[in-house]
Amino acid sequence: MTKGTKAVVIAIVAVVAGLGVGWLVLQLASSGQADLNLGEDEFNAGYTEVLARAIDDGDGRPLIFNDVSGGDRDIYVQHLGDVDDEGWSAFETRVPGREDCFAEWNADDERFVATCDDGLTFPADGEGLTAYPTTVNADGRLIIDLRTGEDDATTTTTAAAAP
Repeated sequence: MTKGTKAVVIAIVAVVAGLGVGWLVLQLASSGQADLNLGEDEFNAGYTEVLARAIDDGDGRPLIFNDVSGGDRDIYVQHLGDVDDEGWSAFETRVPGREDCFAEWNADDERFVATCDDGLTFPADGEGLTAYPTTVNADGRLIIDLRTGEDDATTTTTAAAAP
């Protein structure tokens, strides 16, 4: 077999294999048996001690994390407590039901104001925005559960300390 013939055979096999994989993907997608996961279910925001200090140093300004789940979901992380492993909340920056409207922090009033309607406000803990449950693990890291965004689902759970 000449080099030219060999190259043609390899190219044909590659095209057929690619078409076969594409067909298989289409079959799985249309059957409903494929489970597509485009992001992580949980977000490790970091050590609560570091996060709390950053919020304190910013005069109470919550931290913002852009696109934490591989999609279009920016979240605020807020700490309203005196103890590093308590008082955490995480919630979306987007106002529910309004695609192009975001909650922006107003430091003077210590609350969020909607970009689309300055009469629409939210308290410092994000109540009224889509919230995500938070947990502080045994290592002192803030874990945000991105699977269940709910209105007013703000919680902080602390895991037992590691032995």
